[in-house]
Amino acid sequence: MQDNNASAADTGANPEVTKSTEDTQGKVFKFTGTGSFSVIGAFTGYTYYFPFPGAQVQVDYHDAFALVAEPGLTLVPRTQAS
Repeated sequence: MQDNNASAADTGANPEVTKSTEDTQGKVFKFTGTGSFSVIGAFTGYTYYFPFPGAQVQVDYHDAFALVAEPGLTLVPRTQAS
């Protein structure tokens, strides 16, 4: 049986080369709700745990797109180095 799952390695293309380091570092989210909160990343399956209001957690960049839609979580902007 032939494997029909194509990947970047199969085609010789490497999409990671075009991503900037900032894009691949992930994103930081802050919990603004009450109590504690945990959520499972839609892409990686990692469990992200926010133990208290104001807790900040580094999130894999693959999961960040889904976490921006979660109520009680806000994306922490990166500070610009001067």
